[in-house]
Amino acid sequence: MKKFLILTVVTTFTVLTSLQTKAASYSDFTLGNSQAPLKIEIFHDFQCPYCAKFHRTISSPTIQKFVRSGKLHMTFKDFPLDFHINAKTAARAANAVLSLDSKKYQSYMNFLYRTQNRWSSMEGAARYFADQAVKMGINPESFKTAFDDPENQQEIERDITEGYNKNVNGTPTYFLNGEEHAGSQPLRTLLEQIKAAQ
Repeated sequence: MKKFLILTVVTTFTVLTSLQTKAASYSDFTLGNSQAPLKIEIFHDFQCPYCAKFHRTISSPTIQKFVRSGKLHMTFKDFPLDFHINAKTAARAANAVLSLDSKKYQSYMNFLYRTQNRWSSMEGAARYFADQAVKMGINPESFKTAFDDPENQQEIERDITEGYNKNVNGTPTYFLNGEEHAGSQPLRTLLEQIKAAQ
C-alpha cells in the first residue's frame, strides 16, 4: 500500500542545514546551490503524517550532506490537502515567518512537523502558530500582517495549481530531476533514487 494521502480537492516541508537561499516575500523555500546537478522539488502538507515522516528522512545528515556539498538543490511547495482543516493555516504561518526572517524558517517548519499531532484538530490553530512565531522572535504585528496578506494565500494557491498541472494527487510527492515519486520513501530508497539520477 502506498504511503501517501489521496486528495479530495487538494493542497510542503523543510530540512536542517546551514545552507539556504535568501527568501523573497511569499516565495518557495529553497536549500542549496541552484546550479546543483540534482534537483528535488517537494509538494508537501504540514498536516500530513506521511510528510512529517518524509521530513525526517530529508533532514537526515546523509541527505543534507548532498545539499552542503553543492550536489543537491531542494525546493518546497505548499500543497495543503482540503480535508486537513489546519493545513492551509499552517502554510500561511510558515510563509509569514519565511517572508519576515528566512533564518527562522527551518526552525519554525521543524516545530510544525514536530507538534503536528497537537494542532491538527485544534480550534484556533492560527493563534497557536502566531504564539510560536513570537517566541522565536518574530514581531507579532508583522506576523499578523504577513499572515493576513492576500499575497500569502495567493502564493499557496500558485503552488497548488502547479501541483495540479504536474498531476500531483497526494502528499508527499516529489520530483527528482523531473521524475515523479510519491509517498514517504525511506532513506535507503531515496538514496537509490539519487544514485540513479546522477
